Amino acid sequence: MQNILIIADKNRVSFERKLLKIPSEKIVGEPDIRKTVDGIMTYRALVKMTPEEIANL
Repeated sequence: MQNILIIADKNRVSFERKLLKIPSEKIVGEPDIRKTVDGIMTYRALVKMTPEEIANL
């Protein structure tokens, strides 16, 4: 299992595309999605993916 962190500031389209590439059956537990006051969004989740699969997101 790997811990994954995706960060987006102004390029939300790229952020959303990366999220869509993560198969829901590979997510372990509940992911954490946050947005800071300055508009930076983060997505953190524990996933059952190889480092190679994560690199190809």
